[in-house]
Amino acid sequence: MATFSRCGLMAPLPFSFDCVAHAKCPADRSAPVDMEIEDKNAENVAIEAANKTSITQTRVGSLDVGAPLKAMWAYSEDEVAQLIHAPELLAAVGPLPLSLLKVIAQHKTATASLREKERVAKEAAKATPALLGSMRFTHAHEVNPLLRQKVVILTIFLVSVHHKIWIPLHWWTDCLLRKANDNPHIIEKAWSHVEQSASYAAGEKVHIVDITKSAKHFDGEDELRALTPRPLPPRRPERP
Repeated sequence: MATFSRCGLMAPLPFSFDCVAHAKCPADRSAPVDMEIEDKNAENVAIEAANKTSITQTRVGSLDVGAPLKAMWAYSEDEVAQLIHAPELLAAVGPLPLSLLKVIAQHKTATASLREKERVAKEAAKATPALLGSMRFTHAHEVNPLLRQKVVILTIFLVSVHHKIWIPLHWWTDCLLRKANDNPHIIEKAWSHVEQSASYAAGEKVHIVDITKSAKHFDGEDELRALTPRPLPPRRPERP
C-alpha cells in the first residue's frame, strides 16, 4: 500500500525536494467583493495557524514535511485604514491575524516617530529664531537732525588746516568726527613750526595731523587719494 506525505507526494520524498520553497507562504489572494471583514479575519486566523503548523513540521527535519501552505485573503487599503484609525473596530470584527497586527503596529510606530520629529523641530525653531529678517530693527525710532548732539571739530584739525595740511573731505563727516573725539589716540600726530603771529606767539611748535599714518583709522588710503582736496596753483599776475 502506497504511503503519501502530508504534502501529497509519495513517501519517502526525493532528495531533490525543495523544503525552503515549500515553507514559503504564497501571496495573498483577492477576496470576493461581498466578503465581510469579520469573515475575512476569521478565515485568515485559521489559515495563519495552519500555515504556522506546517512550517514548524517542515523545519523539524523529519522524513516528512508539513501540508502545503494556503494563501490568505488580501485586505484593501480602506479596510487597513479603518482598522488603524478606528481602534473600536478591532474588537467588533473579531481577532486579527498576526500579519495584519504587525502592519498596524508598524504604522502606529512610524506615525509616533514622525510626530516626535515634528515636535523636536518646532522646539528647535522656537529656540533658534530664523536668520532671515533677524537683523532688522525691532524698536525703530525717528531720527531728527535738529535733536542730534553737536559735533565738535578737533583743534588739531583746525591747526592742521591753518598750516595748509589738507584734511580729506570725508574726515569732516559727523561719524568720523565723533570717532576722532571718542578715540583721540587714533590720530597720528606730527610736529610743525609755528610762524610768529598774534594767535601763536607763545609757542614755537604745534601738533598737526599726520595724514598718511592716520589714514588707516579713517577708512584707508584709497579714500585719502580720492577725496583729499588739493590747493589751486597761484594765479600769475596779468601783464599790463
